[in-house]
Amino acid sequence: MTEYNFENLTYPLDLFDSEEYGGNRLLIYINEVQDTRYVDDTRKYVDPNNVPARDRGRLAESTANRTRIRQSARNLNIGAFLLGGAVAGIPVGQTAVGAYVADKGTEALVNVAPKAEVPVRRLRTAIALHMPNKLNIKYETQWDESNTYLLSALLDANPAINEAVDAALRGKIDDVSTRGQGVSEKGIAGTLKDLANTNIGRGLLSNIALANPIAGDSLSAATRLANNPKKEQIFQGVGFRSFSLEYDFFARSQREANDIKKIIYQLKYHMHPELKANTGDFLWTYPSEFDLEYVQGGGDDTIHRHTSCILVSLDVDYTSDGMFTQLAGGELPKIKIMMEFKELALLDKAKIKERNY
Repeated sequence: MTEYNFENLTYPLDLFDSEEYGGNRLLIYINEVQDTRYVDDTRKYVDPNNVPARDRGRLAESTANRTRIRQSARNLNIGAFLLGGAVAGIPVGQTAVGAYVADKGTEALVNVAPKAEVPVRRLRTAIALHMPNKLNIKYETQWDESNTYLLSALLDANPAINEAVDAALRGKIDDVSTRGQGVSEKGIAGTLKDLANTNIGRGLLSNIALANPIAGDSLSAATRLANNPKKEQIFQGVGFRSFSLEYDFFARSQREANDIKKIIYQLKYHMHPELKANTGDFLWTYPSEFDLEYVQGGGDDTIHRHTSCILVSLDVDYTSDGMFTQLAGGELPKIKIMMEFKELALLDKAKIKERNY
């Protein structure tokens, strides 16, 4: 804590001194990209050895050198172009040209990328706010539904279905004998006829007919029957958590009004990128990243933690009371902001168990 400077970026001013807040506060640490042109003597950084481990995604944390990055990208480019060309029927010569151009682009990109192994540095300047009046987080996993009727049929129905499919995959048709391979000598036609004489077989074959994109709808309308796709929920993954924090800033003094303006400035400045110098404005340098810490005066750790974050949205409302008003010195009596953050790393059981995300 002592290494950070919250001066001029604290709201309310007496946050660290007044018992009213019970020692509860939100601290916002700023991690700035190394490759910035806006550096001056007043900019101070925290010793990297004193910065807690950050969770920001595997590639973002990678310290691979330029040679490894370029070699990996070269292999990816060549493989993608050759494979894509082969699938599309494009001559090898044309795909080789595409791979060469992509490789040269990667070489140029790596040469202008930041040279530092650690691409971001934590500023000593940090923001301290009272605990938000509304503090919640949403945990969410991603699922999608999928049709499973064919596999269900193969698992549940009598062996005739598996025999017919197996024969079809081997190219056995109609009167071609398949004796000794588990299919009756009548071949597929005979096997399907036998299948149609079973309850499950009739249901499966009818389901396939109704699923036909050409005639299925007409058959359904004519028979007043619809296929049951036997849907199941299929796990797709985990999304990046997003969360919003809302604050009403009331300036009780000229100094507090100035600090509010500086807090808003720091947020909007660091959430934006900058144009990379000496590249003809073709490249962006990434915006800063944020780490949030909820400090509970009682010492409890009930509140969740966050992985490193990006600030994706900042909504500043200067007329939250429905009209624009100013104090005698020109200050605005109230400014309302809403910050929307998105986390940089995905959660799993280990992170929740070990780090209380």
